[in-house]
Amino acid sequence: MKRFFLLALVLCTAATAAAQGYNDFFTFRPDKKVRKNSLNISYVSDKISPTDKNLSLDGVKNNWGVSLTYVHTYMLHRKPIARMLGFGLDVSFADVSYANYTIDDMERWGMIDPDDFDTMHDPTQFQNVALHKIEYSLQVGPSVTLTPGKNFTFAAYARYAPTFSGVYINYDFYGNYASMFNFGVSASWRNIGLGIESRMGSCRYKDFTGGDELMPSKLKTSGFRAFLQIRW
Repeated sequence: MKRFFLLALVLCTAATAAAQGYNDFFTFRPDKKVRKNSLNISYVSDKISPTDKNLSLDGVKNNWGVSLTYVHTYMLHRKPIARMLGFGLDVSFADVSYANYTIDDMERWGMIDPDDFDTMHDPTQFQNVALHKIEYSLQVGPSVTLTPGKNFTFAAYARYAPTFSGVYINYDFYGNYASMFNFGVSASWRNIGLGIESRMGSCRYKDFTGGDELMPSKLKTSGFRAFLQIRW
């Protein structure tokens, strides 16, 4: 009989704990903290291509890239809808990224090595050249936040990102304003999360040293960012 009562007590305790855990996960609690700030540390994979379909940049390969983004979310209402759903406006004044490329054959760009002046110089020979792309962006756009429990946060967003984009290649620097758009989702537990973001836009790069444009057409950027997120 004692064993029966002991087993019943254990089962009741387990059921109570499970019910409390269910309640904590799915029910809004007054002490739940809404984390409105986020810092994303991203791995960047970008592809650039000309808007003119008659041109090709098959020889340009993206090696790697990194970015750092800080975003603050302004909630559009004080209390969550259905105790867990929130709509906000994301604003970022700090989005810095760097991407490294290799041009496998400079002939595709109509350029040769300007420093190769030895006696055996052959203008028909071309070399692999590094291309560096740096960007600084602002971001603004709507977001949706789902907080089903005290510690879980799921978010989705769409942002317009006015950007200064610069390209450094063969001792020349090209840059201009670029219109970019970012779309992403993230999931976090307490302060740490993971996410992925797609990014697209275009830019007409002008030579800052007084020369010609980088290309006669705009260059499109498309790719993604996979990021580690810190929320607070």
